[in-house]
Amino acid sequence: MRKFLSIVMAGLLVAIVFNSASVYADTSNNGDFGMTPFADGSGTCADPYQITTIEELDAIHGYLDRNFTLMHHLDFEDDTSYADPDNKNDYITGNGWLPLGDSGEGGEFTGSFDGQQHKISNLFINRSSTVYSSLFGYILNAEISNLGLIDVYVTGRNAVGSFAGRSWRSSISDCYATGYVQGAWYYVGGLVGGNNGSISDCHASVEITGNCYIGGLVGCNEGSISDSFATGDVIGKDFDEEIRNVGGLVGGNDGSISDSYATGNVTGNRYVGGLTGCNWDSISGCYAKGTVTGIWDNGISVIDVLIGRWFLGRLAGANFGSISDSYATGRINRRLFVEGLFWHISYQLFPSWCV
Repeated sequence: MRKFLSIVMAGLLVAIVFNSASVYADTSNNGDFGMTPFADGSGTCADPYQITTIEELDAIHGYLDRNFTLMHHLDFEDDTSYADPDNKNDYITGNGWLPLGDSGEGGEFTGSFDGQQHKISNLFINRSSTVYSSLFGYILNAEISNLGLIDVYVTGRNAVGSFAGRSWRSSISDCYATGYVQGAWYYVGGLVGGNNGSISDCHASVEITGNCYIGGLVGCNEGSISDSFATGDVIGKDFDEEIRNVGGLVGGNDGSISDSYATGNVTGNRYVGGLTGCNWDSISGCYAKGTVTGIWDNGISVIDVLIGRWFLGRLAGANFGSISDSYATGRINRRLFVEGLFWHISYQLFPSWCV
């Protein structure tokens, strides 16, 4: 009897092992063990995972070091973009989309995403207290290309954009965005909040609001920008505070900008320019056409005004680097200048009147 039971148990064990091996063989066409949530592909450069639904796009959260390609247009407000339309409200209400990648070791997106000239429409992010609000939150040594984001609505705290909140040693090329981006404080851009990598052949038609380092394409650039442009208006948000480093293309430039332009109107109070609010490095072959409006803020002193330290410029609000073969055709407006100057002198002479 014991011998019979031993034979039966051995047979069952062999069957289990064989069945398990068959399952892995049938489902592992992707280089991972077991099933993956993607339509096809193995996640390598030669055979990227294929994205066909919003749910698959969201599933990138678990595969941040892999490579992806978008197979067709997606629309967050269109039922046909979902594997299950019942999931739609999770992405277009409340906080909306959770950005792909965050700061911290292993938390960044380090792979690649090729949109294949497709579009993703109606991205909704409502995270006013969150850093890195964007489609991709924090990207590191990554590549994003050939993608359009249409009618985005993005709010965040710092490092806010449509494509990436922070791009570190990464490449973004042949990409564009339209819509609205708002940051509660600094590093706010129509495409990227803070850029340390390369951006080429990109453009944004995005209305931008923020407080510090805000730009139509990039909030703060420490990398390179080439053959790119921005057409959206850039607006300082809270004029009770100092709104500085505001530009039609880039808020503050500590990298290189070449063969690029901006046409949107720009409003701030110090370091405000049609192309860039402040330049510390190099600008070449660029132009700006938007109107630059400076708003008086109470931190400006009479001496600042007299020696020109308000820093408003048609091309750059302030330049501490090099600018070549570039020009601007917009005009400069000064709003509340007379009222502000009168208030400031009155306060200095008769402080009891202004309490």
